Amino acid sequence: MNLLTLTSIYMKMVITLLLQWVQQVPVNVSTWDSHQRSIFQRAKGKSQQALMFKLIYTEYVHGVWIERNLRIFEKKSRV
Repeated sequence: MNLLTLTSIYMKMVITLLLQWVQQVPVNVSTWDSHQRSIFQRAKGKSQQALMFKLIYTEYVHGVWIERNLRIFEKKSRV
């Protein structure tokens, strides 16, 4: 199993748990385009739900980036 596959599994697990935590339904997307559309649709506007999604998604991307750097540069993993 390569790094990309491990990161993909990790990413899906993290975003699913985060969205469940804030009681939003995780969307199962299969392509990058559908993933982007889903993100843009959920983050649109200034509603409390959209703001919460923006905060969660920003932290999600940051966490995945940290995990990626740990695996690549330090040969470690938090998972």
